[in-house]
Amino acid sequence: MFRNFLQNDVFLLAIAIIVLVALIVVPWLIRVYNMLVMGRNRVHEMWSNIEVQL
Repeated sequence: MFRNFLQNDVFLLAIAIIVLVALIVVPWLIRVYNMLVMGRNRVHEMWSNIEVQL
């Protein structure tokens, strides 16, 4: 019985760690993606301005 309790406790700890890592990594990935899209849009806008001036 005690061994079963420890196995459940370790399992719950592993799940908690996975959830915490996901809560940190997922928003970071979203932020990086949004920054890359903003950069791509800025480059497109700059090239568009150059074409207008030509």
